[in-house]
Amino acid sequence: MPQLTDKCPHCGENITAQASEELRFKSDEAKIESLFEEVSELVDDGNLDKANNKLVNTTFLKSISEQGTYYIVKYYDPIYLKVIKAYINQGNYEAAEELVLSYRGKIGNELSWKDAPTYIYLRSLYKKEGRDFSALKSDYDYSR
Repeated sequence: MPQLTDKCPHCGENITAQASEELRFKSDEAKIESLFEEVSELVDDGNLDKANNKLVNTTFLKSISEQGTYYIVKYYDPIYLKVIKAYINQGNYEAAEELVLSYRGKIGNELSWKDAPTYIYLRSLYKKEGRDFSALKSDYDYSR
């Protein structure tokens, strides 16, 4: 029988450490969803710089980060990509690239960066537009 070492935040009953971890992860998923909604609203209202600042000043949640960079990309990439696309749609590639570089640094893993939807989108867009992609290119991307 598993040891009931943690307390449920909802009812106060004893629960297993694994159940406690799952509850924290689900709670953090809701926080990420809330962040996405907040950033989306800022983007929709045209407040790209506020959305950018929100993301730059956001620390990835520990429960997500502990799962690895795959989960960081899975949960955070759509949020970043929304702001990056909005900047590009306004022709502000400089602001988009600054946010991309911040996000890439937060991921901290070149293989995960190469597989991120943001990376794939930008690589394709820059190639189509004939833009220099070298500053954003993953160390593990051997394509030309």
